[in-house]
Amino acid sequence: MVNPLFFIPSAIALAVNLGLGLYVLSKNPKNSTNRLFAFISVTLALWIVSDALMRAAPGPGEAFFWFKAFLLDFGIMSVAIIHFTFLFPRRIPYDLWFLHPRGEPTIVVPPRLAIPGMYSAPLLFGAVLFANLFPGEAYMRSMDLYCHAGGGSLVKAAGPPGSLCGPYDPWGYLPNYEPISPIILAGFAILVLFYYRGGYNCYRAYRETDSEVVKKQVVLMLIGAVLMLNATGLFSSILPYMGIVTPLYGAWPTMFVALFSGYSVLRYKLLLQPATEAPRLQKTRYEVSPGKCYLVKEPRMERSIEVFTNLVFQGVPGLCITRTLPSELRRQTGLEKTPMLWLSRRPAGDDPSLSGLHDLYVTIEDFVKRSPGSIVLLDGLAYLIQNSGFTPVLKFIQDLREVVTLHRSRLLLPLDTRTLEPREMALLEGETEPLPF
Repeated sequence: MVNPLFFIPSAIALAVNLGLGLYVLSKNPKNSTNRLFAFISVTLALWIVSDALMRAAPGPGEAFFWFKAFLLDFGIMSVAIIHFTFLFPRRIPYDLWFLHPRGEPTIVVPPRLAIPGMYSAPLLFGAVLFANLFPGEAYMRSMDLYCHAGGGSLVKAAGPPGSLCGPYDPWGYLPNYEPISPIILAGFAILVLFYYRGGYNCYRAYRETDSEVVKKQVVLMLIGAVLMLNATGLFSSILPYMGIVTPLYGAWPTMFVALFSGYSVLRYKLLLQPATEAPRLQKTRYEVSPGKCYLVKEPRMERSIEVFTNLVFQGVPGLCITRTLPSELRRQTGLEKTPMLWLSRRPAGDDPSLSGLHDLYVTIEDFVKRSPGSIVLLDGLAYLIQNSGFTPVLKFIQDLREVVTLHRSRLLLPLDTRTLEPREMALLEGETEPLPF
């Protein structure tokens, strides 16, 4: 029987992939990026499970079955990752040609055709595999049991794990590939083209944007993909092909692509592109000095939203973070392009939501850095104080004040003064200014 300790790296990788996938999905279940990332995590987990079951199989027949499942999982995972690059970090048309002659127009496939077409390939391959229409001997000699000899050498054995391994630790079954096989070469070429397509999508996302956020996302995704492909290829393909076997180390590199891509989605999911509304003639034109933080004392967000919309319709880029549903606030104000976030732990459809002070700070800091002279409306100070405490929120306001001042932006903070003690109110007033009208 395979030493259970050899399964520890796979168990850790399985927990990380599934846990991260579910966490990203929980942040916004209705968003296509979050759902697709969760699906990638599931395919990574299935890949790990099929790899472990292949190693721990009681005989070569069972091992070959799980090896076919391993190949199918890898195919679906590859397509899911390429699908992911069409959506994140920015949407790219579904141009599925791998190579383009210079100067020739690209052929864009509608998503309703492209997505089923992509996923049909590995499913068809899996049907052929499991129907035994594709002989295993065409690309592998046999499923061999590998044992670790005391001196560090490796012994191939056949039959039940306990019979021929003797005192050595069995490392489980692995395929014994043909030295030269046209099918292996063809499969390798197809995988190279697939990952070329995904890399090209990332390159386009990097090249066609001026956003530093998108560029950071692309870099993080590529780091994770390169680390996973190299490490997994080394432990799962290159070393076994050379007869150098390691105990279940081929699964844990999947954490690289999950961690880096997941961090990219979570860390930068709320960084928004500045946008300006179509100018409208305003009856009253409010003048709010750049580089200032204003405390607007009002029981409801009325005066502050009036000032905010007034400046935005004058062409000032704005960011609104509010306890009111963004869809409802857009209907009330007529704002169409201005980014809005719901201050809540629950997602609001396709509108991002957030509640942590760190996420808020990252979002606002990035926004004012990329749009100096903008205006930010942060509604819900009482909500933040109730959930995080007054002292952390005061420190948060102090940090925001410095960022807003450096980038000549404006920050509006509506607050019902009845929610604070006199001392707390005095501290908050010391970091802000009243509206001059």
